[in-house]
Amino acid sequence: GNLIRERRGAGQRLVRHYRYDSQHRLIGITLADGSDVAYRYDAFGRRIAKEMDGKTTQFLWQGDKKTKPRSRMDSS
Repeated sequence: GNLIRERRGAGQRLVRHYRYDSQHRLIGITLADGSDVAYRYDAFGRRIAKEMDGKTTQFLWQGDKKTKPRSRMDSS
């Protein structure tokens, strides 16, 4: 199965909560501070973007090889 929670420390404090789609691809993480990370995939199942703190990192692919990531700040 997929890891859905990560706990650490003596009190087993919740550190991260993971979310997956029906294809078992990681689509989101909620961090201990409440911030969210979201992931997007293309039709081939390749991760194409990560969104966190108003910043989007795009993962570009050339065939089955990932090229250099490109980041930008959201303007919304």
